[in-house]
Amino acid sequence: MPVLYPDGPPDVTKGFHVHRRGRKICLVATGYMVHTAFIVADRLREAGIDVGLVDLFDLARFSAKALHDELSPYQTIVSMEEGFAGRGGLDALLYNFLGHSALDAKLLNVGVEGGYRFELGSRAELHEQVGIGPDVVTKRLLQISASSSKTLPPLNGGRPQ
Repeated sequence: MPVLYPDGPPDVTKGFHVHRRGRKICLVATGYMVHTAFIVADRLREAGIDVGLVDLFDLARFSAKALHDELSPYQTIVSMEEGFAGRGGLDALLYNFLGHSALDAKLLNVGVEGGYRFELGSRAELHEQVGIGPDVVTKRLLQISASSSKTLPPLNGGRPQ
């Protein structure tokens, strides 16, 4: 796996680290999904879509003001987690955060659909099967970016806007 912080550790007092700044879309990931977010961001960049990337590594003690300031330019925020979508993880935290802030952004969630599956495969293969792998996420975000729809459906498993 590539090193996430080649220039040294992040500022842990903020609870998050901005890896990239973009235009309309910002990927907010946690844990292993930060690696996936880098792959997705690179692929979207190749397609001409400049996205931001934030590693929200401290879900309990992040600076709300600093995160608000960082996310305020974006029209769409995509939460990315290696957990169930719509079940109280990063997406729920961001729904709550957006609901209590003055941010006017849509939120899409990338997470595993509710329920358990018993397929075998590598972590990468299983991530693709459950909708959180780089291929499926990139494809879906390209579809959403090309769409003129104002209502953005959840990527998988979560509640609609």
